[in-house]
Amino acid sequence: MVNMTNNETSNIQASNRFDTYYKGPADTIMGDHTIFDNLDDEDGLSGLGLSNVYRCSQPSGSDMTNFENLKQFYAKNHPNVDPSKPIQVYDFDLSGGDDSGIDDGANFHFSDLKCGAGAMIPSLVNMVWTYEAHKSDPNAMFLIHCTQGKDRTGVASSLLALLAGAPLSAVEAVQTDMRGSNDIKTLESYWNGGTLNYDGCSIQWSDLAKPGFDPNSKPEGSDKTYAQIFALPSKTSVQ
Repeated sequence: MVNMTNNETSNIQASNRFDTYYKGPADTIMGDHTIFDNLDDEDGLSGLGLSNVYRCSQPSGSDMTNFENLKQFYAKNHPNVDPSKPIQVYDFDLSGGDDSGIDDGANFHFSDLKCGAGAMIPSLVNMVWTYEAHKSDPNAMFLIHCTQGKDRTGVASSLLALLAGAPLSAVEAVQTDMRGSNDIKTLESYWNGGTLNYDGCSIQWSDLAKPGFDPNSKPEGSDKTYAQIFALPSKTSVQ
């Protein structure tokens, strides 16, 4: 367990912001600890059902303490969690690194989402599919991060917020607060009023996020399935 003062613990439990404060190497952009921010705490995003989504900078791949405590915090503060079942962590990694070193078996689901040229949109689509497939599980929590926890993390987090019904103005404010204002235009380009134009197809983001959506179906006028259109780069694992 991570040792925290009563004041630190009280502050943490008063909101969904979770500071790990572990004694370890200063290997994150935040210093000697990783900060996991809950999307439900962001101004304009509360009440959208995003209390199971956290964002952070690149977490430590050599120390499971931060993840174990985050899971315990989640289990304690989310009333619908089934205590007889393990917490399932879905890690959306946009850093270009590899979090497989923090794998704790069947309860950790690592998605190596590429973000190079031409890869960001397929990565975001696959993130949406994974999130929509598991978000109704009360024991599922989702973690979005890149390296610094702002630009790429901001775009991905904001996309989930838009799909949950947040106005674009609210997610733009979150982006600015995250110091990722340079990516607001990128987000707006990807969102484009809710329409995604990609690989010659015009597709609604909301259609891609519908319950029961079948990635093996084909958009109208296309000879390829959605899964083929949004195929991730090689050496990518999405569970």
